[in-house]
Amino acid sequence: MPSEPRRAGKPPEGVDHGINFKKKLAHYKQEVQWRDIFLFLLAFRILNALSIRTFFQPDEYFQSLEPAWQMTFGSDSGAWITWEWQHRLRSSIHPAIFAAVYFIASKIATLLHFAPSYTAELLVAAPHVLQAISAALCDYYTAKLAEKLYGRGSNAAWATLALTVCSPWQWFCSSRTLSNCLETTLTISALFLWPWHRFRGFPRESEKQGDDSARSARAELRKLRLCLILAASASILRPTNLLIWLCLSTFAVLDGFNLCPYWNPVAWVKAPSATPSQTSKRELLLLVRESVLSLVLAISAFSDRLYYGVWTFPPYHFLHFNIAQSLAVFYGRNDWHYYLSQGIPLLLTTALPFGLLGLWQAIRQPLSSKKTTTSSQARADEIRYQLALTVVILVSTLSLISHKEVRFIYPLLPILHILASQPLATFFTSASSAQESKSEEHDNGSPNNLTPKQSTLRKGVPLYVLLFLNIAIAYYTTQVHQSGPLSVMAHLRQEHEKRNLAVSPASSLSTDSASDSDTFSTVGFLMPCHSTPWRSHLVYPNLHAWALGCEPPISLNPAERAVYVDEADRFYANPLEFLRTEMALIPRNKVYVDENITKAGNKNNVQKYWPQYLVFFEQAEPTLRTFFNDLAASKETRELYENISYRECWRTFNTHWHDDWRRKGDIVIWCRQRSH
Repeated sequence: MPSEPRRAGKPPEGVDHGINFKKKLAHYKQEVQWRDIFLFLLAFRILNALSIRTFFQPDEYFQSLEPAWQMTFGSDSGAWITWEWQHRLRSSIHPAIFAAVYFIASKIATLLHFAPSYTAELLVAAPHVLQAISAALCDYYTAKLAEKLYGRGSNAAWATLALTVCSPWQWFCSSRTLSNCLETTLTISALFLWPWHRFRGFPRESEKQGDDSARSARAELRKLRLCLILAASASILRPTNLLIWLCLSTFAVLDGFNLCPYWNPVAWVKAPSATPSQTSKRELLLLVRESVLSLVLAISAFSDRLYYGVWTFPPYHFLHFNIAQSLAVFYGRNDWHYYLSQGIPLLLTTALPFGLLGLWQAIRQPLSSKKTTTSSQARADEIRYQLALTVVILVSTLSLISHKEVRFIYPLLPILHILASQPLATFFTSASSAQESKSEEHDNGSPNNLTPKQSTLRKGVPLYVLLFLNIAIAYYTTQVHQSGPLSVMAHLRQEHEKRNLAVSPASSLSTDSASDSDTFSTVGFLMPCHSTPWRSHLVYPNLHAWALGCEPPISLNPAERAVYVDEADRFYANPLEFLRTEMALIPRNKVYVDENITKAGNKNNVQKYWPQYLVFFEQAEPTLRTFFNDLAASKETRELYENISYRECWRTFNTHWHDDWRRKGDIVIWCRQRSH
């Protein structure tokens, strides 16, 4: 019988197997390369996390580590639970992750019989190591998404990796325990899994390989489910993250590409001629309901039920308090252009020119050259266009809110790095080295438009200058600027260990010894609220402390809110009057021990007692000297002065400058003198 004629354009069977083998080998080499890159990023970010010595935002501790500490060690452990948690504004999922880390670390310390000081160091470091893993994943998926856009081995893809690794902001912020950092990782991971290849007019991989359609459909379904789960988790964590996915979903609907892959892979085996456009909207809604509502919301609701003791939905309370009641403005108002004049420049630092140019090119190119480019290039331009518009829409929307912080737009940084990478690569590499490659597209359907053959680095001097500036900025912001808060907490913890661990080392980490008068220390912080970490760095439950509070006027009417002054503001408005009226000036030969000393930092209008250690910024030092000099000069208070006299016992550098006058200068510790 005559053999079946071979289809035109199809290679012989042996050649086909050879091509497949080469593809598999190339794919394996690429996987090994990316594995090595991730291991490097992981080691790099762990070093990053453990080397940070500076303070950034109170939320790094009070919205994550303090609730986590309470979850692990109990309500008597001395954790400071802020008003947001009392009014159920925050999802408990984020601190629950760190609570698990605290639990594991404490069990390891117990199992290995660590000394209390080593256990304390382990508990301080453990959350940051976990966050380093998240930071490494953020870097990894930023580079992977860039490879999907610009092609395997392209200069722009490598430039993206270099941008995220060398970014001063990433070194400064990515390994901190802020919810914004985890939000950023979840967002870029979901963006990598987003079905970019399903645009109208672009063929899907399973359509080109009919024999593997069912397998490809299952893989796409898994990716889309995971994408939606990650996106939903980021939105539960930070409700404003919904804006990103509303933008992309709107683009998906307007562009007419089929967001939902095969809902039932078995059905596609039975009907292989079916096309993706036949997937119904109902099936898409079912998928969203399964992956988002049934999983993410269920886990979130169950976690919040365990933590709060009642069924609640924190995103609603978050939006109600911060937007509907405008309580966010209690913590400051910013100009409408804050994100343009400060936010984006802080995120990009030295990459700002390339980021702005990349943003402009991404918006302009699809409109001007869509008909003259190849299919792969058009697809990459379309993706960059959607990412750029998402940046513009999110920044514009958040600019309408009075209270602004640069970390609120942190999830946009990976996108900005991806957009900046192409102008950066074009500027610093030889244009003649980039040649058009006709190689096949990736398995994920991403373009492989430009593959550098022999890239030549040019303009080396500007490149080295930028690299030096990045290193200098990263070093100054993580080792010098605002280094005092972490240094003072470490010093107080060590002083407590010297004074008390020799008395009762076995019970030092137990809440049973928290009120033992023989093994306690007391600290008072006369600083703006939340100027230092708290129990996550003090560690020991019998190291009692109080600090000035700044709870917002939640239960007051608008007229009362207008004249409301919190505890910290009362101190700085009239510090001498505050010390006379709101400190318990009771002569004692022994430092006062009472449960109020641990609660005073959490409540306003609770009279505070003079502690063993008084901590304040250098700016307040003249005021305190005046106060004690006045006490010594008065016959009525002279005896009292003898019982609460202080002297400077430690001082540390904090910053060369600060935009808050209350935080200027060194951080000083005065130690209480024992009466004779």
